[in-house]
Amino acid sequence: VTSSHHQAVRAVGRELTVCQWSTDGIPEGLCHTSLPIVAVQYHPERQSFGLCRTDAVDAAPIFTHFIEQAR
Repeated sequence: VTSSHHQAVRAVGRELTVCQWSTDGIPEGLCHTSLPIVAVQYHPERQSFGLCRTDAVDAAPIFTHFIEQAR
């Protein structure tokens, strides 16, 4: 993922796992091991759909996942 923050996850909480990293190895996405919980420390709205950057993967699946979980 792309990253522009000065903060990062230092310790991953219980039952969480890192599922996304920035190119320099900083954790940017966390997933719960058994619950449908996803946390990101980047801005998927800045790299989704029509705003998708050419140097980044489209983050639209994050929004699709959220909508599916909310149903």
